[in-house]
Amino acid sequence: MLKVKTSSLAIKDTNPFGSIQKGYIGAFKLYLLLYLIVSPILKCIISEPVVEFTYARLFLDIIYNLLLFLPIIFYRKEYGWLHPLIFPLLLKLSKDLISQPGFLLSIFDFSPQYSEIFNEALINYRQWEIAMADVDGILLEILALVMYYLGFFYGPKIKTKKYALVNTRNIQLKILIIVFLSLALLFIYISSRGGLTEHFNSWSQGRYKSLAGDGFIFVVIRFGFIAALIWYVLDKNAFKKPFFWISLLFTIPSTFVTQGSRSAIAFSIILLIMGWLLRTRKTPSIRILIFGYPILLLIGLLGEFRRSTFSGSVNWNIIEQATISDAENYFSNEIDDKKKSASGFLPIVAKVPHEVDLLYGKTYLSVLTFYIPRALWKDKPRGAGAYTGRLIFNKTSAGIPPGPVAEAFWNFHIPGVIVVFFLFGVMHNWLARLLLANPDNKAIHVIFILTLFYFTPTAIKMVSYLQQILPAIAILFWVNALTIKNKKKNVLKPFLSRGS
Repeated sequence: MLKVKTSSLAIKDTNPFGSIQKGYIGAFKLYLLLYLIVSPILKCIISEPVVEFTYARLFLDIIYNLLLFLPIIFYRKEYGWLHPLIFPLLLKLSKDLISQPGFLLSIFDFSPQYSEIFNEALINYRQWEIAMADVDGILLEILALVMYYLGFFYGPKIKTKKYALVNTRNIQLKILIIVFLSLALLFIYISSRGGLTEHFNSWSQGRYKSLAGDGFIFVVIRFGFIAALIWYVLDKNAFKKPFFWISLLFTIPSTFVTQGSRSAIAFSIILLIMGWLLRTRKTPSIRILIFGYPILLLIGLLGEFRRSTFSGSVNWNIIEQATISDAENYFSNEIDDKKKSASGFLPIVAKVPHEVDLLYGKTYLSVLTFYIPRALWKDKPRGAGAYTGRLIFNKTSAGIPPGPVAEAFWNFHIPGVIVVFFLFGVMHNWLARLLLANPDNKAIHVIFILTLFYFTPTAIKMVSYLQQILPAIAILFWVNALTIKNKKKNVLKPFLSRGS
């Protein structure tokens, strides 16, 4: 009994994904039961249905949530916080709670579970037609999840290797060179646009139009943060070095300064936390609490600052004189705006292929053609967001991302959902086995972090992934953290080799 107990503790301590304690597993299950099953059922029983297909939508929503939580319901010791089956779910829960801060109190609210759906792309549709589209959409999401699990557990196993551990060379100097060059390019770019104020003022004509053709510059400027992330992952003492913190101070905000992207700031913090978790294999709950609240306030503050540029005159007072109360109000307004914003998922399900033709892979082709300048190929394929804005919402200057399920459906109808998500499951299985085969290889940690976080089966996310992973691999080779040689001996057995 003592040997078995010691072995089980050893497995938990050496889990490269970071084991989830039983208390957290219990909390997730309780959340599923109370908020996603019991509460919706009670609401439908207490308040009479006010819209069509209420019970059908309730039943399908429960099925979908049960499928979504399957890795938690049947949690295994091989899983963990960063396991590909678990991490996307936790990220989704975090986003849902952030976008609906009052959701945890909704268990005491017995208003109707479903209400009328309004979408500016479906203003000529009757409510029963929109409700029917919602039913079809849930069915597509269920199908996507089923195919993902089939691909993960029973799909072909892509071969993984155990890569040799190597010593890095001059990592601090090399990383600082990359950071310096990226910041120098940032300074040159802002100067070429007339300075920071003029650059922000140009957003009044729309960032898509104002920044057109500058995508390659933004990608290179982002190299600075990627280099800093690699430094953090490879060097366990990086956080003790002043130059590391200086690098973060300038590289994390760079994407907002150039493109106005606030999410990149939050993403950067999440990537650093993922790196910390891979190294320590502990639960970063305290760090999330420390960093989470200020990040939310910063997102609200930067959102209000960005809105001030729409008038053509930057209001610097928003940043200079903002209080915590102001930032909280800005964030609340941001959430309200998102609730009112258009969704591209439902209109695609409702209109494709009866009113709008299939895209036949155009959005996925845009991943391959991204690096071809539009000046050379004016009509090259675009991402799904651009097509949704133009063909679904009749907006030529607005991109509205529809999400991975709708994008697969729009390209190849139901077979597209089946194939895309089956392959996504296969890819995630390979990613999990890659880390298991190289649990202590810091270079593989970098690849794992960027792949797990950025790789999603949508064209725009895959482009973003390539923009992160290609320079990361190049930097890893430059600092000698990654080599062509690999160890063929002692390769770990394939993860879940029995199809589980």
